[in-house]
Amino acid sequence: MFALLAVCGCGNSVNTQTPSEAMAITLVPSSGEGQSGEFTVNLSPADKLSLLGVLYSARVDGGNACYVFYDPAKNSFSLVKDSGSGADPLIQGEPVVENNQCALANTGNTMANVTNNTLKLHLLIKFKPQFAGPKNAYVYVVSKDGREPGFQQEGTWLVAP
Repeated sequence: MFALLAVCGCGNSVNTQTPSEAMAITLVPSSGEGQSGEFTVNLSPADKLSLLGVLYSARVDGGNACYVFYDPAKNSFSLVKDSGSGADPLIQGEPVVENNQCALANTGNTMANVTNNTLKLHLLIKFKPQFAGPKNAYVYVVSKDGREPGFQQEGTWLVAP
C-alpha cells in the first residue's frame, strides 16, 4: 500500500506547492546526529491532511530508507519495507516495527495529537549502524482533496555508526 512512487506519483524529484496551497510544516529537531532521536512534525491545518510521511534518506527514495507513514483517519503508523514497496504497521502491544535501516518504537513517545487544528506527530526512531552517514529529512503530505505536494526537505540528520 505504501510504495514510494505509487503513493506520491512524483518520481525521484522534490516537488513543492504553490504558496496558496501550502501547509505549515516544521520538523524538530531539524538537524542533529546520533543513533536515535525523538522527532516531532508539526503540521497545520490538520483537518486538510490525508496522509503524512517522514523520510530519512540520502535521496528521495523509499528503498533502503527510514520511511514512516502516519494515517490520521486510522491514527496508525507504518514503516516502509527495505524494498521501498509495502509497509509494516506499528501494532499495539508490539515494542517496535523495524526494517534494516531503523526501528520505530511503540511507546508513549510515538503518537499523534491535534490541538487548535495543528497536528503534532511524535516519532521515536532508532537508526541501525548500517544506515550510518548523512541523511536528509523529508516530509511528505497528501491532502484530503488529493493534492500531493511531494517531498519537502525539512532537515538533516547524521546517523552515527
